[in-house]
Amino acid sequence: MEKPKKRRMFGEIAIEQAFCSREQLEHGLRKQSSEKGNGSERYIGTVMQELGHLTAWHVDKILAIQKDEERLLLDIGPE
Repeated sequence: MEKPKKRRMFGEIAIEQAFCSREQLEHGLRKQSSEKGNGSERYIGTVMQELGHLTAWHVDKILAIQKDEERLLLDIGPE
């Protein structure tokens, strides 16, 4: 695994892995943002699942990738 330079966003990984399209991610982010205005703060993975753009498996896989990359960042440290 290549050393990451910074923590990547959930949506960036979802698109890179071809789990969803950019349009689907933008739809999810708009919904998440509109809900924040109502006092709700939900994870984008939850929103994307509810919209049918991702499955629970996809969310778990993306979170595992983020965790692995964070571990690399902590072990190696910034350049």
